[in-house]
Amino acid sequence: MVFHISADHPDKDKKTDEFREALLSAASSLGTATTAESLTTTSSSATSSGSNSTSVPATPSATPVSGEEPYRQPCQTDLLNYRLLSAYLERINTSHRTAYRCCHGPRTRKTTITTTVRRQMAETVAQNEVHSLVERVSLNLGLLEESAEALRDATTSFGVLLRHPVHKDTLKVAPLTLFPTVVPQEALNEIVFLQPTINHLMNKVAHDRSFLSLSLGGIAGVDPFIQNLFDIYRQIDFSTQCELGLIRSDYILAQNLSANGGSVSFQQVEVNMVCVGLAALGAKIAPAHKHALQFLGSNLLERSPSITGDTLSVYGEGLRAAYDLYCLEFVRDVGKRAPVMLVVIHDAFEFNIMDQRFVEMAAGVPSLRRTFRQIAETARVDAGGCLYVEDREVAVVYYRTGYSPNQYKDRDWEMRLLMEQSKAIKSPSVAHQLAGFKKIQQVLCRTDVLARYIPDQSVISRLLNTFVGQWDLSEKNADEHIEAALREPERYVLKPNREGGGNNFYGHDLVRQIKQVRGTANAQEFILMELIRPVMQENVLIRAEMPPERVQTISEVGVFGVILTRNGGEEVLLNRTAGEVLIRSKADGVREGGVSSGHSCISSVVAV
Repeated sequence: MVFHISADHPDKDKKTDEFREALLSAASSLGTATTAESLTTTSSSATSSGSNSTSVPATPSATPVSGEEPYRQPCQTDLLNYRLLSAYLERINTSHRTAYRCCHGPRTRKTTITTTVRRQMAETVAQNEVHSLVERVSLNLGLLEESAEALRDATTSFGVLLRHPVHKDTLKVAPLTLFPTVVPQEALNEIVFLQPTINHLMNKVAHDRSFLSLSLGGIAGVDPFIQNLFDIYRQIDFSTQCELGLIRSDYILAQNLSANGGSVSFQQVEVNMVCVGLAALGAKIAPAHKHALQFLGSNLLERSPSITGDTLSVYGEGLRAAYDLYCLEFVRDVGKRAPVMLVVIHDAFEFNIMDQRFVEMAAGVPSLRRTFRQIAETARVDAGGCLYVEDREVAVVYYRTGYSPNQYKDRDWEMRLLMEQSKAIKSPSVAHQLAGFKKIQQVLCRTDVLARYIPDQSVISRLLNTFVGQWDLSEKNADEHIEAALREPERYVLKPNREGGGNNFYGHDLVRQIKQVRGTANAQEFILMELIRPVMQENVLIRAEMPPERVQTISEVGVFGVILTRNGGEEVLLNRTAGEVLIRSKADGVREGGVSSGHSCISSVVAV
């Protein structure tokens, strides 16, 4: 981090001297005179070299120079510098702006620079504090284990748990990071701002029959799963339907090495339209981290700006709004038994039971949890189009399964069609599910396609800034990128049109898969995507039945959105995003990212 005093400042030399003296005085009071002296020397050399600005490194070198005292805790020094620099920059820029306006009128650029510098400094301070905490517990194994135990106990009390894979009646703590993840506030604000646009975009795409048919028609010819969904889609009159989209857009913080100074921004990984998970568990990590940090004497989370719009309450609000809408639209006999929310679940073992239960409770409506097979035993649709299961009228069908071919057996497709044809509000509808396939994401990277659904060109530009290159293996314009992927597979990932994780191809597997399907009809099933080059942060992973592990982590950020519509998506009744985000961190080098599998750990956010 480097701080600048502009060359055109009217009192540049005087201010530079004041700057050095202030740092020396404060550093001496903390016993860091040698370090402060090195700051002064650096600053002086920059001035004498004829530079247009005077630069002061915010953090001294971690390697002691011969004759110097050993380097102190980085967090202490950075906090000192941050407070001094913040106060000093405010004073110097206030006087500068006053003098400048007297001669030239208002000037805003200097204020913008100061704000950016402050934000970057705050981010560095937060990252260094996390590093210091990691270093501290790593050097004291007793403290590390006690800190991990404090976190486990806190998360247990908040219900951040997964069902044990062997013992059904046993719950275990979900995989966690010991410390929060530092995220730039400005970059985070951008993707949260874009989420309502993404909600709107996916809803519009879902109801553009010609676009979906053109984009997915070829894949449906070679993929029975997509073909089955398409067969249902063609039989539904959506003009009479109400639909609820519970959406999550996933991003990775990426380093833009080509930008001057190496800026960072979020790059989109995917948009999830079906069976979106961790809205509940992700919302409960911050208070658990706060407890663990208090044990270590840190107030790191308290310095992060408060974020409103809890993910759990937003999803609960969406399901409740859908339930109430159904009751207003279709329930005529107010004296009869209340309708239910039908939660469609796996036949197989469900690890993530607590996340599902928390969402159901947040909705606050009567619910039934049933598999496709159980639904088939009693399901019926009456003459008015109302769905009944076990003689209970169904207001909302909330799918927590159905995103993978192996989750459909025997009559399950018949049950899916029956539910889709009913008046019950689906989350997601088959239209929304089709809009979430990787092929749609690839096509939406084009400006002309986005312009069909988003009227504001500036918003389109901001959305495009989050995308990375994506190409359909079956299309001619992908040849150049396919050849590049075969030469340098480490720069790409190959994705099939599947949800649920564990399906992607990397490295040698990517090369082998491309060679196997290239030039065949099955090439349509795969999307080649640029691999995002992530910003890494150090943390400690806490996982059940494993010792704590200190690693460099890559973090994926999920932004949650809700959209409720009727009349074939034409009338939008609710379009919201949660201010909170989901953070999942994994060790550098780990390809897959499932929390239930232990590859990823849930974290919380320090936004600076």
